[in-house]
Formats: sequence, structure tokens, C-alpha cells
Amino acid sequence: MKSIIDKISTFMTNIGIILLVFGIVFIPTESYIFIRYVFQPEGFWQEIILASIGLYFLIGIQILLVIIGIVFLIDLFFK
Repeated sequence: MKSIIDKISTFMTNIGIILLVFGIVFIPTESYIFIRYVFQPEGFWQEIILASIGLYFLIGIQILLVIIGIVFLIDLFFK
């Protein structure tokens, strides 16, 4: 009986860790969507500026965080 409780506890802990990692990984996307919503670009140059901010957030930081998150989860689950 105790081993089933331990397995359920371990499973729920792992689910919590996965959700935390995904939450951290998608912070740049949420930030970009918030910035775009707040500024609401109207002209060509405003679109260019927000597109460059989007490329920085979504390509640079997002990919780096996804790689770090995958490495962290692989290390955690396959010790």
C-alpha cells in the first residue's frame, strides 16, 4: 500500500516540476503578447520595432529556454 502512495506522490511531484518548467519556458512568449497588446502598433515603423522585439524574444530567448528546459527534464527523469 505504501509503495502505491509513494508512486502517486512521485508522479504528482514530476507533473508539478514539468508544469513549472513549461511556465518558465513560455515567459518570453507571454511577455511578447503582453507588449504587443499594450502598445498596439499602428504604423509601419511601430510594426518593425515590435517585430524585432518579437524576433529577439521568440527566437533568441525562447529557444534557449526550451533547450535548457529539455536538458533539465531529461536530467531529472533519466538519472
